[in-house]
Amino acid sequence: MASPGTRVIADRYVLRDRLGKGGMGTVWRADDEVLRRAVAVKEIGFPNSLDPAERDALRHRALREARAAAGLSHPSVVTVFDAIEHDDHIYIVMELVEAATLEDLVVREGPLEPSRAATIGLELLDVLEVAHRAGIVHRDVKPGNVMVPAAGRVKLADFGIAVVKDDPKLTQTGLVLGSPKFMAPEQGIGRKAVPATDLWGLGATLYFMVEGSGPFDRDTALATVTAIVNEPPPAPERAGPLAPVLDALLDKDPDARPDTARLRSLLEEVRGGSAAPTAVTTEEVEETEPAPPARPVPAPPRRERHGTALWGLAALLLAALIGAALLLGRDDPEPEPRPEPRAEAPEDEEEPAENEEPAPPEDEVPEGWTEYPVADTGAAISYPEGWEVMEASCDSECVDFRDPESGSYLRLDWQSPPSGDAVEAWEGLSESFGSGRSNYEEIAIEPVSFKGSENAALWEYTYSEGGADLHAYNLGVAFEDYGFALNFQTHEENWEAHQEFWEGFQTTFQPPS
Repeated sequence: MASPGTRVIADRYVLRDRLGKGGMGTVWRADDEVLRRAVAVKEIGFPNSLDPAERDALRHRALREARAAAGLSHPSVVTVFDAIEHDDHIYIVMELVEAATLEDLVVREGPLEPSRAATIGLELLDVLEVAHRAGIVHRDVKPGNVMVPAAGRVKLADFGIAVVKDDPKLTQTGLVLGSPKFMAPEQGIGRKAVPATDLWGLGATLYFMVEGSGPFDRDTALATVTAIVNEPPPAPERAGPLAPVLDALLDKDPDARPDTARLRSLLEEVRGGSAAPTAVTTEEVEETEPAPPARPVPAPPRRERHGTALWGLAALLLAALIGAALLLGRDDPEPEPRPEPRAEAPEDEEEPAENEEPAPPEDEVPEGWTEYPVADTGAAISYPEGWEVMEASCDSECVDFRDPESGSYLRLDWQSPPSGDAVEAWEGLSESFGSGRSNYEEIAIEPVSFKGSENAALWEYTYSEGGADLHAYNLGVAFEDYGFALNFQTHEENWEAHQEFWEGFQTTFQPPS
C-alpha cells in the first residue's frame, strides 16, 4: 500500500526510491501493486520552451515508440512493460535490473580485453538485430545504457525512450546535448536515425570498452558533436584485433558501415574464433542465450558456448531459453503436478521401452493449426491459430512460433550435418546454462525415441528471470542429414494449460523425407 504523500502513477505504480537523474528525466524504483513486483519507472518531462502542439506531438511519438518497444522480447533487452501519460509527463515502466552499467564497470575496473569486449558486442548485436527486424532503431547505444549483471547476458536499456532524444526540437533546447559523446554523425547534423546509426553507437561503445574513454570525448557538447561530424576517431591503443572493427563501425557514412552478418563474423574472430552455440539440434536466442526459445521470446543463445556439430544447435536453443522477456513480470501460483513429457515410442514395441516417454497420438494436424515448411530440409511443423511466426537470429537456422497473449513460444533450430550424442550434449549444456541462471533446476534429461530416431533426448528444466518463474522443454533429435531442436518455454503458471501446444508441436513435426 502507498503511504500518504507517496506518488502513485496510473493507480498502480508506487514510486519509491530515486535511482538516477539525467537529461531525459528521473528513474525511480517502484512497486507494481497489480502484479506485485518491483519495476523501474522512467519519468520523462518536456521543456516549457516547446509550444503545446510540439509537446503533444513529442509525447504521442514517445508513447508510440515505447509501446512498440514493449513488443521486443529478448534476453538482452531491458523489457518495457508499460508506457503511460500522466500529469503532462510520460512514464516508461521497465524491468528492474540490479546491475552496474558498462560505463560504471569500465570506470571501476579499467578497460576490457578485446575478446571480452567482442563477446559483449555480439550480445548487443543480437538484440539490435531483433529490434531492427521489428522496425525499431534504438538511437542511443552507449555504455551507460548497457547493464552488466553479475551472471548472464548484458542488457540494453532505454528502448522506446531514445526517440525523444532524437527530436531536433529538443536539441535546440539543449536538453539532448547534455551527453552526445556516442551520437552518430547523421544524428549530429539532424538526419534521420537508421539501423546503421545503432551500429555506430555499438562501435563507439566497443571503443570505450577497450580504451576507457569514448572516441570523441571533448570538454563541451558542441566540441563533441563537431568532432563526431568532422574528425576521424583517434587510433585506439589497446584494441588489438578489434581495431579494424572499430574503424569500420565508426565510418562517417552510414552506408559504408558493415552489415550485421559481416560484423558478427568479425566480432566472432576477435572473441577467439569460436562459433556460436548451435542448437542441438535442439532455444533461445543468443548464446548462453532467450537467448532462445526456451523462453517465450526467442532470444538467440550467446555464441560463447559450443559443443559438437549436432548439439551446437542446442546452445542456440539455450539462448532462446534465456529470452524470458515475454514471460517476465507475472506472479506465478504454486504449480500443479507436471505431466510426464511425451515422445514417440518405437514402432515395433507395444509398450514404451525403459527411459522412453509415451508418444503423442499420430493423428491429423489439430484443427486451426497451419503447416510451416522448414526451409529446404524437407521437414515441416505446424503452429496454432493466433500464434506468430517470428524471424530469429541463430548461428544455425531457426524459426520461432510465439503466442502473443501469453508469450509462450517454441523455437525450432536445425543444423546439417548432425553429430554427437543427444543426451551428452544436453548434459553439458544444462551445466553451463544453469551456472548463469537464477533458481535453475534440471528436472530430467532422458533419451527418447522420436519420429523414428533413436538419437534424441528430452531436457526439462525450470529457472527464474526478471521475477518470473519459467518452465521449458528442449527436445533434440538427429536424423540422417539434419539435427533439430524443439525448444518450448512458458510461464510456470501456464505450464499445465499449455501442454496441448507442446503435444501439438511434437505431433505435427514431420522429419525430412
